[in-house]
Formats: sequence, structure tokens, C-alpha cells
Amino acid sequence: MKTRLLVFSFLLSLMGWANPTVPTDPIVIQTRLSSAFPIEMMSLDAYLVTANVTTTADGAAITSVIFTIDGVEYTASNPVISCYEYWWTPASLGSHTIHISATDSNGNTANHTTTVEVANPLGDRTVQTFENALIDWTSLGSQWAYGTFNLPQSVGVYENIIANFSVSCPNITGGCDDWDRLCWVQIQNPAGEWVELIRYITPYGIGCNHNIDVTDFESLLQGTVPFRVFIDTWGTGGWNINLNLEYVQGSPTYKYSSVNEIWQGYFNFGDMSNLQPVPVKTVAIPQYTTAMNFRLITTGHGWGSNNSGNAAEFYHAVHKLKINDQTNASLNQTLWRFCNPNPDNCSGQLGNWQYNRAGWCPGAISTPYQYDLSSYIPLGSFQFSYIFKETYRDYCNASNPNCVSGVNCADCNDGYNPYYRVGGYMIYKGNQPIPTLATNAPTKENFKVRVFPNSTSALFHINLDKEWNSIVVTLHTVSGEAIKNYHFKSTADLNAYDFNVSGLSDGVYFIKVYNSSFSYSDKIIIHH
Repeated sequence: MKTRLLVFSFLLSLMGWANPTVPTDPIVIQTRLSSAFPIEMMSLDAYLVTANVTTTADGAAITSVIFTIDGVEYTASNPVISCYEYWWTPASLGSHTIHISATDSNGNTANHTTTVEVANPLGDRTVQTFENALIDWTSLGSQWAYGTFNLPQSVGVYENIIANFSVSCPNITGGCDDWDRLCWVQIQNPAGEWVELIRYITPYGIGCNHNIDVTDFESLLQGTVPFRVFIDTWGTGGWNINLNLEYVQGSPTYKYSSVNEIWQGYFNFGDMSNLQPVPVKTVAIPQYTTAMNFRLITTGHGWGSNNSGNAAEFYHAVHKLKINDQTNASLNQTLWRFCNPNPDNCSGQLGNWQYNRAGWCPGAISTPYQYDLSSYIPLGSFQFSYIFKETYRDYCNASNPNCVSGVNCADCNDGYNPYYRVGGYMIYKGNQPIPTLATNAPTKENFKVRVFPNSTSALFHINLDKEWNSIVVTLHTVSGEAIKNYHFKSTADLNAYDFNVSGLSDGVYFIKVYNSSFSYSDKIIIHH
């Protein structure tokens, strides 16, 4: 009998019938709608239904996306590439079926169906996202934690959303990391762009608990949402991450809000080749906006004898926001945090946690600077500028034509120059649905980095196959200390650069290549 089966299987294989390959649908539909939570509302109000729709078919494009809700068809709008949406007003409380169908130009189709409940408010909620998620370079080889979580869905129900964030010591070699590491928590919006929810600096060697109001992001903290956490940790321990969100029921002033990213990335400070690196943006104010605030997080990094004034970590600066090239004292940013006592009550730290810093403290969430811009709504749009302190110069810098290594500076090409990480978001609010503003298509995270030769005694090179802007390269010791820091305007500049490490001792080092959205980490061996 076994022989017969083998022969039959062989004949089937000759005829092409054995182990048939099931074709994969090239169209992918991702929706934030979740059946895990009802859509809560005080009255029957419009709710934004979104879908991210793409096709992998060669040369094809999405030609049609239809939302069918309770048997009625609605054509979706397409304000952002790959993102489709429809403002749906339910006819009643109770169960509703939402069917999404898509077609591409090659004739491929795909469908997705979700059943949701529409209900009156059900009270406060607390939702756990990350729970003891480990970030550790030594055992995992990663500085990231990822997760997708279901969150409450609502219109005009929750007055506040509080993020409770904590780090604790993992049960690994080294336990908690000994150093203060840059960290951030991001969420993905319906268009696939990563939005910074929290900026944080880890404490020295201990765990701590924190909380912050994230109500500004209420429109994005709904339904099925991807999250990710980054910690710039290396070989001296790691962290367990916990994050829950408290949704506090109330009577919010505005039913609707929308988030528009203005700036996100790393920008050099005092670089004489480009003293004002933050690009001027045109801010468009969407229809039905009745209140508007700008949420800005800036943290300064880099310090030491080669950085003028110990910038940017320990440099007390006042920066400016300009609207249509006009300054206003109320829009100034005094970038300084007092760290002793710790603003988040993170006590018992090691290290130099007590020193004041530019926009952050070890063991604390970086509190956003908030600017009420409601008085500018009648303009309809405006030019928005972020001006770093205009009198600052980083004199010990390759961009300074008068810098001479060993004369007026130890090393003009040291590379560990001051920079800021900036995250700025415009928050629009109103009591009618706020239209989604068109943005650039989100950049896909498919890239390759090659570090060569590995090992080296003097020079090495980096090749990146993706067009990036504002690229940072850092070289770290095994303990994670950044000993070299380089900034590049473009991929071409990075790929053409000769990294000279002839002055470093033999050993294993870490190298990191990153910009505002992506990062790559690897080891490099130096051997003379």
C-alpha cells in the first residue's frame, strides 16, 4: 500500500498536481477597525473608518476601494497615498458590518470584513500594551521592541488619555543598563508613518515609573495600532518595558482632533556650514479647525571639550519659533530642564543624573513644550520656522574654516558634535470631522547597510542603498559610550566618506547608522 501511494504521488507530481502552491493575493488591506472594543459615542456622530491598501503586483496601482457598511456602498476618499477613508455616521447603536473591497489595475481584488458594535460610553478604561518587553543588545541583538495592540474606539467620550510607562531591570547578564540612554515610543498612523508618542531617557542602572498626558494623539490611539519602542542600549545590560494607557471618560471640549507631523529628526547645532538646519514648513490648517496647538519635543545631545560650551547636552539655549518670519516671545523655547530633584521622582540613580540638561533628565520623560496657536487659524496657512539660538557656533568643528587641530582645538574632525533630536506635531481640534491633510508617502523600511572592511586597522566605509537625508553615524565602545559621532546630509555623502579609526585601540566596537525613522547597528573590529 505504501508503494502504491508513493507511485501515485510521483505521478501527481509529474502532472503538476502535487503540493500545489496557493497563490498569494497581491492586494493587502489593513484597517484600524477592531471588534475588540465598541465604538463609543454619546450621540450618533461621524466616525473615521480607514484602510491602508497596497498592491505588490508588478506595475499595478489600486484603482478602487469601496466601503460597504450594513449593505450600503460608499466610495472611499484617498487623501494620502495608500490610505483610504470614509466618515461614517452610524444609523443606530448595536452591531454593524463593515466590508472593505479593493481592486488594482491588473484586475486583482481583495476583501476584508469587520463587525463592530456602536455603544454609549462604558466608563474609564485601562489598556495594557507592552508588558515586560525586553530590549537588550547582548542577548537579542536589537534595540527595538514591536507590538500591535487593540485600543478603545470613540467619538467625544474620553477627556484624557494618560500613558503609564515604566522600565525595570531584566533577568539577564548586566541587569539594568548602567547608562542614560535615549529612548522613544512611537505609534503608526493610518498612512503607515511613525509618530513619536513619548521621548524618554533611561535612568542610570535602576527601574522607574512615569506617566504623561497623550490626549493630543487621541485620534491615533484608536482601534488596532502598531507600536514600537527604541532604546539606544548596547553591551551593559538592558530593559524591560511596560506601557499602559488610561482612557478617562469625561466631556472633552472638542469631539475631533487630527495630528500633523511638522518636524521629526536629528539636526546639527552650531554647524557653520548650515546654522539653521531645520527646514521651513508650510502649515495648512484644515477645515473645521477651531483650536490648534503645537507640541514640540527637543533634546540636546553631545558634549565635551571638543564641543563649544559643552553643547548640546549641557548647553542652556533659547530657540525661537517663527510664523511667517515673525517672532513672538510667547513662541520662544527655553531648552533647559532642572534634574535635581528628578522631575519624575526617579530616585536612587547612579551616575551624574543630578546635572541640568537641554530638554531632558536621566530617568524622566521629556515634557513637551506646548504652544497655543489658535489665534493663527484665520490665516488658513502659514510658514513655520524653528530657529536655533542664532549666536551659537561650534568652533571645534570641521565646518569652521579657522579650526586647526592641535592649535585651537584638540581635533577638528572628532565628529562628536552637538545635535538636537526634534519632534514637532501640530494638533488640530474641532467639533466637526477634521479632514485629513495630504502628506508625502511614508518611506518603506527596506534598506541594506554594508560596513567594510571588517576588520580594519585604519579606514572603513559604509554603503547604504537607500536615499536618506540627515544621517547620523555613531561609533561606540562595548559599554555603549559614543566616542565618534558623524552627521551626513545625504546617502551620497555617507557612501563617499572615509572613516578613519587608526587612533583607536584594538577591540570590538559598535557602529550605528540612523536617521529620524530608521536605524541599523552592527559590530566592527579594529585590529592594528
